[in-house]
Amino acid sequence: MKLFLTRYYLWLLFFFSILEESPAKNQKALQESYSQQANGNTASISFSQSKLRQSDRPLIIKDKAFQEDQLHFFTKAIQLEQSKDWKGLVVFSKKWIATFPSEAAAYFFLGIAYENLGHYSLAIEAYKKAIDLKKDFAKAWCNLGTCYVFLGQYAKATEAFKHALADQPNLAKAWSNLGACYIQLGQYSQAIKALKKAISLKPDLAESWCNLGIAYGERKDYHKAMESLRKAVELRPNYMEAWWNLAKIYEKTKNLVEKVKAEQKIKEIAHQKSK
Repeated sequence: MKLFLTRYYLWLLFFFSILEESPAKNQKALQESYSQQANGNTASISFSQSKLRQSDRPLIIKDKAFQEDQLHFFTKAIQLEQSKDWKGLVVFSKKWIATFPSEAAAYFFLGIAYENLGHYSLAIEAYKKAIDLKKDFAKAWCNLGTCYVFLGQYAKATEAFKHALADQPNLAKAWSNLGACYIQLGQYSQAIKALKKAISLKPDLAESWCNLGIAYGERKDYHKAMESLRKAVELRPNYMEAWWNLAKIYEKTKNLVEKVKAEQKIKEIAHQKSK
C-alpha cells in the first residue's frame, strides 16, 4: 500500500473540499503537522519530532565547559525553533557550525530546520553528522527515524528508533514513533506494546494515544480504539488526525451520529487553522 505524506490543510481539501486558501497559507499549513495517510479509508498515523531544551545541555555537551558563546547559540536556536522560523534556523545553524564545527547540537538544529521545511534528505545528512559527533545522541536518532518515515523507508526508521532507545530507554517519543512504525509494517501487537510503554513514560503524549487507537482498530478491538482516541482528543482538543481516526472508528461501528459530530469537529478545526 503506497503511502504519501499529508498535512492538515491539504488533507482536508482532499476529503471535505471545504476551504480555499492562498499558496502562502498552504505552505504554512504544510509545516504544522507530522502525519502519514494511506487513503480515504485508512488511518492517519502520527509521528513526533524530538526537540532540544536547556535541560538537555548536560546530556549534549560533555567533558568540557559550556562556553558563553555556545550558550548563546544554543539559546538562540531554541528561540528560532519555538517561533518556527525554519529558514532563519537554517542560516543560524550554519553560522553555529562555522564557529563550532564539532558541535553536535548545531547539526541537530540544522536537521530540525530542514525536516520542518520538508527537505528530508538534507535533514538526514544533518542528523547523521550530529550522531557522528555524538554517538549516543538519542534525540538525533529519533528524528533521523522520522525523516526515514516521511521517505517511506520504514525498516531504516525502525532501526533508528531502536538506536534512540538503546541510548535513552525512557525517551517516550522514540517509543511512540517505533509503535507508529510497527503499525505501518502491520505488526500490531508490537505496536501496542511500544505505544503502551510510551504512555507509561509520558501519559500526556497525545500522539501515542492516537496511534494506540489505530493499532486497536486494526485488530478490530473498537472499544479500546475509541477509548484511546477519545483520550487523544481530550489531551489535544484540536488534534486533527485523532478526530479523523475517531470518525473512521464510528463509521466502522455504525455510530453515525458520533461520526457526523467528529467530522463537524474536523471542519471547525480546519476553519480555525485557515484564519
